[in-house]
Amino acid sequence: MAHQRPHRNAGDMEVGVANVIRTASHQNQFHHAPPTIELPTWLERWEGIRPRWLVECFGEVLGVFLYTYLGIGASCAYLVTAAAKQDGGGSLLETGFAYALGIVFGVLVSGPTSGSHLSPGYTISFALYKGFPWRKVPQYILSQLLGAFLAALVVYGAYKQPLDAIIAKLQVSAPQDIYSATGPAGLFALLPMPDQGLGYAFMTEIFATTLLSIMVFTVLDMSNPFISYPSAPILIGMGYASVIWAYSPVSLVLNTARDLGGRFVARIFFGPGAFPAKYTALAVFTNILGTMLGGAIQILFLADSTRPLVNQPTPPPTVSAPAEVHRVVARQDGSDGGALEMGFGEKKPNPYSSERTSNSSAV
Repeated sequence: MAHQRPHRNAGDMEVGVANVIRTASHQNQFHHAPPTIELPTWLERWEGIRPRWLVECFGEVLGVFLYTYLGIGASCAYLVTAAAKQDGGGSLLETGFAYALGIVFGVLVSGPTSGSHLSPGYTISFALYKGFPWRKVPQYILSQLLGAFLAALVVYGAYKQPLDAIIAKLQVSAPQDIYSATGPAGLFALLPMPDQGLGYAFMTEIFATTLLSIMVFTVLDMSNPFISYPSAPILIGMGYASVIWAYSPVSLVLNTARDLGGRFVARIFFGPGAFPAKYTALAVFTNILGTMLGGAIQILFLADSTRPLVNQPTPPPTVSAPAEVHRVVARQDGSDGGALEMGFGEKKPNPYSSERTSNSSAV
C-alpha cells in the first residue's frame, strides 16, 4: 500500500503513531541540523553502543507509564475525595481528561523512539496491517505491561493511606465492595458492576474498542486531508476520553497493558479477588480483538492506497540533500536506495529500488 513502507532506516521513527508525522518531517530534506556544540564523548559513545531494542522498549515503558500514572491517579483522586465527602477532588470529566493528556504526553515522549503503540492491541494490529516486525511484538507487549505495572505501583504508594482507610471501612460494612467496579480494586483493574453479566461487559468492550480503533487508524492515515500531524496525539487522546466519559460507568478496559499491569498491583495489595477468571480473560483479550477489528474495518473499507499522501515531500531540484536523506526519499519516489537498515542489525532490500540484494533478511 502506498501509505505503508518497508521497515525503517537508521534514525527513522518506528511504525505507530509516528507514521502520521514522518512524511511531514521529511519535507525539509534534512533530518536535523548539525549540532552547533560538540557532544560530550561519553554521550557519543553511549549513543553508538546502546541497543535499539533497549531504547524502543524503554520508550514503550515510559509512554504507558505516563498514560497509566495520570489516568489511575485521577481515578484514585475521584474515589478518595468522594469517600471523604470532599468537593473538587475529582470527577468523571477530570478522569477522562487525565487519560487523554496521559496519552498525549506518552505519544510525545515515546513516539520518536518506539512509535508509541502504548497498547498490545495496537502493537499486534500494526504487525498485521502496517508491517511492524512480528519479532518485536513480544518485547513491546512486555514493555507495555511493565510500564503499566510500575505506574499502578507508584499510584498505589501515593494513595496507600486513604485507600487503606476506605478498605478498613468496607471490611466492616460491605467487604464485597472492595472488589467492585467502584471499589479500591476497581481503580486498578476491570471488575464487574453489580449484577453485570459477562456478555453485557463483552459487548460494551468490543463496540467501544472497535470504534476507537477505527478512529485511531483514521488519524494515522497519512492520506487523510482532514488530519494535521501536530493534532494526531490530541485527537487520539480525546478519542479515548470520549469513550471513557460515555462508557466507563459500566466498566471499560480499552488497553490490556493498563488493565493487566494494574491488576497485578491490585492482586498484590487487595488479594485474589482482583483476579476473577472470566472478567480477567475478558479484560485481556476483548480489547485486542476490538482493536484488530477496528483496524481491519478502516484499512479494508475506508483507506485507499491510491490517494496521495498529505504533505508528500517533493525535494526542490536546486537543493542537494545528504545521502541519508536520499535513502529516505527513495522509498517514495524510487530514485535510488539499496538495503534499508532494520533493528538488530539486519538489512532489508528497498522494494522501490532497482538494486536488490539476494541475501537480505525479510521480516
